Amino acid sequence: MEDYRLLPTRLEGFAFFAGWGTRANSDQADTDGDTKGDVCDNCPDMPNPNQTDFDSDNVGNECDNCDFYANPGQEDADGNGIGDVCDWICGDVNNDETINILDIIFLIDYKFKGGPAPENPAAADVNIDAAVNILDIIYLIDYKFKGGSAPNCL
Repeated sequence: MEDYRLLPTRLEGFAFFAGWGTRANSDQADTDGDTKGDVCDNCPDMPNPNQTDFDSDNVGNECDNCDFYANPGQEDADGNGIGDVCDWICGDVNNDETINILDIIFLIDYKFKGGPAPENPAAADVNIDAAVNILDIIYLIDYKFKGGSAPNCL
């Protein structure tokens, strides 16, 4: 039995995708010329025939200001072209735009004293082991005070 849930169906000027509902597209406009009608195109202003969307936020990678973290509204408070959910510094756990002793204290407070969680957990996983733990605290101490490698969260 074939699965047709992801196949588009066109009926009398409407496009239907499973889970998306029905949206009118009577003129079948295709602004970017990628053979996907604007109503069904996840990036209608830039060609992206494969409709690639790494973060599944319904914004195609060609138009997405943050490819790997979902941000369907494309918020960019400082207007630098990087979506707010991606606009952070690895190791800046307290989100004050610098890596310093305050980040180490913030992590210690979070992990051992019940303090608030980091606003962006990815910024706290400085050793990229998919966990925020004592190893991240040690990594930051080594970086700030012993000349260790800079944090690399990606």
